[in-house]
Amino acid sequence: MIMIGVRNPRDDGKIYDVCLWADELRLTEFDQTAGWAANAVVSAKLADLGTVTGSFRHIGFGFGGVQTKISERARSNTNQFDISTNLNLEKLLPRKTGLKIPMFFSYESIIIDPKFDPATPTCVLRQP
Repeated sequence: MIMIGVRNPRDDGKIYDVCLWADELRLTEFDQTAGWAANAVVSAKLADLGTVTGSFRHIGFGFGGVQTKISERARSNTNQFDISTNLNLEKLLPRKTGLKIPMFFSYESIIIDPKFDPATPTCVLRQP
């Protein structure tokens, strides 16, 4: 959004015609820090006991696709991880019990660390 204001410094009652033209407005001194991202996934099969799967994802400040504009790039550091297990607990019990005890467990977390405070956009919290 752009607002252009014109003020007449004289107060002699004369009317003046003014034509203003703003063309090719450009953004300068924008933080062009290059960012990076990574994904990692690990899956392990524990014989006939079950499976364990874990993943980690990082998106750094300034990361974006080749076709994205600078203003559309990541404005924070984001770390995301999760772990999940699918176990057959009956393998830990004697066979003669005849019990079937499937267990599923999952935990995930997302940590977002913004570079700027959204409440005061001009205030830099920390450098990446």
